[in-house]
Amino acid sequence: MTAAEMTQSGLPSETRARAEPRTRRDVPCPLCGGASREILIEPTERVDEPQALYGAASGVRGTQRIVRCNDCGMMYESPRLPEEAIIAGYAGADDAGHDSQHHMRVKSFAASLRRFAKRLPPAGSTILDVGTAGGAFLEAADEFGFRASGIEPSQYLASAACERGFDVRAGTLKDGLFGDETFDVISMWDVIEHLCEPREEVRLVHGMLEPGGTFLLNFPDSGTLQAKLAGRRFWWLLSVHVSYFTKKTMRKLLEDAGFEVEPMGRHWQVLELGYLFGIAAHLGVPLAGAVKKLLPGFVASIPMPYYASQTTVIARKKP
Repeated sequence: MTAAEMTQSGLPSETRARAEPRTRRDVPCPLCGGASREILIEPTERVDEPQALYGAASGVRGTQRIVRCNDCGMMYESPRLPEEAIIAGYAGADDAGHDSQHHMRVKSFAASLRRFAKRLPPAGSTILDVGTAGGAFLEAADEFGFRASGIEPSQYLASAACERGFDVRAGTLKDGLFGDETFDVISMWDVIEHLCEPREEVRLVHGMLEPGGTFLLNFPDSGTLQAKLAGRRFWWLLSVHVSYFTKKTMRKLLEDAGFEVEPMGRHWQVLELGYLFGIAAHLGVPLAGAVKKLLPGFVASIPMPYYASQTTVIARKKP
């Protein structure tokens, strides 16, 4: 699909038709389906406009009631907007800010692929990147020797990826744009926390992998020491995230779907210093905005490695 075709088609017509409701509704636990829960955090802001709440470069603090399931310990947003409204928000978001760091994201992904090289299939294998944004991981995977494709709900980012020459289809896994047992590897980088129905999505991944295939995913980890010390000020508590995983709940999600889970590890990224100060300012870190304005251009563009409570996991589909 070309960028022009993708932009014209956008979301499937039935999804667009259902994307109007903006009423928040209580939802069951996305991990075990349980209804018993305790409230952890109450919202302090009221924002119901999907395009203001969702998008790769978006994220509003204080808009969510965060609860914890009394049965499995999963943290999630409830009540929340309907899934259709959330997807529509992603589809129409302006994600230019996120795409401005494309070159830095390529470096981060390339470093991760080198780190996990011995645990990944050989060059020439097929890989699907879910939520591929502007295609940074596809570029790294292509350089690594994989035959890479992507899927992305944001029309802006999917168009950017297509213009870079990558095979990216606009939509979500539920749209059925790829067949079963099609890929050797499926990746999700900072995607699973955005999904309203992660159990269903992970089962779709399982079905799309070849027997023995690899599921590579990364997620904001709400169970780290960083997260516990930050408490309600944890930087990943954002409107774009509806499911909050720890290593324990992530393991349950994957094993329930039929995956064998390998040891998990920290994820390090590289972004420009000025961009990081911009994120900090967006999250309300004192003086971050002022510091960003004072940074000389050559300092703002310095690549900065950082760890921000993210965990990477590799899981295998049983042969």
